[in-house]
Amino acid sequence: MRFVDDWKDWPKWVSTWCEAAAVAFFSALLIAPDIVIQVWSVMPADIRAAIPSDWLKWGGVVLIVAGSVAKIVDQPKLKGK
Repeated sequence: MRFVDDWKDWPKWVSTWCEAAAVAFFSALLIAPDIVIQVWSVMPADIRAAIPSDWLKWGGVVLIVAGSVAKIVDQPKLKGK
């Protein structure tokens, strides 16, 4: 197995951030679903109304897909190193 040439930059990759957010999202749902419900209930009503319920179901999946897409998108800030 060979790593990509810039493997040391993995913490800076947008894909890493998206995948970490997805892990946090799904972990929160699995470990403490009651806390997720409590956080949702204390959010201001206008913010809750602005977030469609379908987005909550698909939030983690979207983060995973975004991470995959971010792997193939050019990140010019990393090339300057």
